[in-house]
Amino acid sequence: MRKVISLFYPYYLLSFTVTTLLTWTTVVWWFIPSLLGTFLALIYFGTFRQYELYFFKNKGWQPHNLVFTLLGSNLILAFLISIVKIS
Repeated sequence: MRKVISLFYPYYLLSFTVTTLLTWTTVVWWFIPSLLGTFLALIYFGTFRQYELYFFKNKGWQPHNLVFTLLGSNLILAFLISIVKIS
């Protein structure tokens, strides 16, 4: 029995390593960017709505809305990049 295990051990180790690498590659390069991109898009649309509310409420443009707008545009860009990376 020990001979059989020692014979197949390198193949088991190799298959385990390849499976682990493929799993982590899938998680890191596909699942996390898509999940993060979706979350960031929700944040972006939320801040865009805040921008609209500030604009109409104050009848003018608030300086700190520039931060929200720039942050939101970067976040939506990250979302689009994650979609392109998946397809």
